[in-house]
Amino acid sequence: SHNVGVAVDTERGLTVPVVKRCQDKSVLEIAEELGRLYALAFEGNLSEADISDCTFTLSNIGAIGGTYMSPVVLPPQVAVGAMGKIQ
Repeated sequence: SHNVGVAVDTERGLTVPVVKRCQDKSVLEIAEELGRLYALAFEGNLSEADISDCTFTLSNIGAIGGTYMSPVVLPPQVAVGAMGKIQ
């Protein structure tokens, strides 16, 4: 399964909700699921199921100029992809 985590910065700190089985969803279904997970993250109501079984994580290293990160890759995760501002 393609279970993609998306790092979310909340008042409680960084959390990574997971969109499960992305390969079976349309772009609109993924967007709807991200909206649901973001809302739960900001409310502090993510369940263990919402944050488990990630196989790939997307993270933002800084829209204001971050240049590097030190990812932690935990099984069954295979990689962390980082995006940031072009300099």
